[in-house]
Amino acid sequence: RTIPERLYDPVDLFFREWPGCAKPLPQTLAFVRELKERGIPVYLLSNAPTYFADYMKDHEILKPFDGILFSAPIHMAKPDQEIYEYFFRKFDLNPSECFFIDDLEKNIQGAKDAGMDGIIFTGDIQAVKDAIDFDKTAMDFSKDTTGFSFKNHPGRVQAAIKPAPLLALQISHFELPL
Repeated sequence: RTIPERLYDPVDLFFREWPGCAKPLPQTLAFVRELKERGIPVYLLSNAPTYFADYMKDHEILKPFDGILFSAPIHMAKPDQEIYEYFFRKFDLNPSECFFIDDLEKNIQGAKDAGMDGIIFTGDIQAVKDAIDFDKTAMDFSKDTTGFSFKNHPGRVQAAIKPAPLLALQISHFELPL
């Protein structure tokens, strides 16, 4: 389906400028800071167009992340397995040591198929904390390197060297002026 020629320029402008409509989710950013304070690496995997990646690459909101991968520049996308495998190789991650957070069920299923556990993000940070037993895991990894285990996965203790990276937290929402 195509758009009328008279709308090419406004539509092009919209698609180039919509990243400026991204508004940070303060509760998610606070959670990222809490994770980082505990020494837990946090990575971002986003199905974002190239111009969004270009727009955001130096943005303050991305500074806390240990690694960032936008899908469009590498011509892959979630939930395809190849993007998760690429992500693991790029950042030297073990899928069984990762917990995936995404707002789409199909992306969580793709992550699970790739060997990660995960949760569908609904905006409820406490649900995410409950899923990883965050409030009961009060250790500071920079000082105590005994490991980290997820609730419901008592046998899977995370390596002290690479404690439980979290992937693909939704860090913003979009407000479009109409």
